[in-house]
Amino acid sequence: MSANIYKATIADIPKIIAIADKVWVAHYSKIISQEQIEYMYALMYSANALSQQMQDGHSFFIYEENEMPLGFVSMKLDKDIVKIPKLYVSIEAQGKGIGKKLVEKIISEAKSQHAISVQLNVNRFNTESIAFYKKLGFQIIETIDIPLDKFLLEDYVMNFEL
Repeated sequence: MSANIYKATIADIPKIIAIADKVWVAHYSKIISQEQIEYMYALMYSANALSQQMQDGHSFFIYEENEMPLGFVSMKLDKDIVKIPKLYVSIEAQGKGIGKKLVEKIISEAKSQHAISVQLNVNRFNTESIAFYKKLGFQIIETIDIPLDKFLLEDYVMNFEL
């Protein structure tokens, strides 16, 4: 088995979308409304949206096994903090350490950029992901509500000190 994590380019956007397509609805249907799922997915995962994110300084990393994309993560340096806006692993590949490897990749990248911490937002009702991040050493540092058009993102900010 050959496993690889590599930095995505514009040409890899279809792979990112393929993973997001598999995970987004299945994961979030337990947490937010179908209307919000559809709205946010269209906002964040169209080819144009992903291309714009890359142009705006977001780096995406894809995890592949045997040339099959199974997960991805994105990061953006904001002053001296690396933010993780996205982390998704295909449903069939969850529980195999791929998410951990992707987070470790971001931590390594953050250290190389002399960041002081890695942060992410997670929905407060996303208990599986919160437990995963805590297991990796992230701590909840803030509770925030973010208006998004007619929706409200009810998040925790989680932090990993470097």
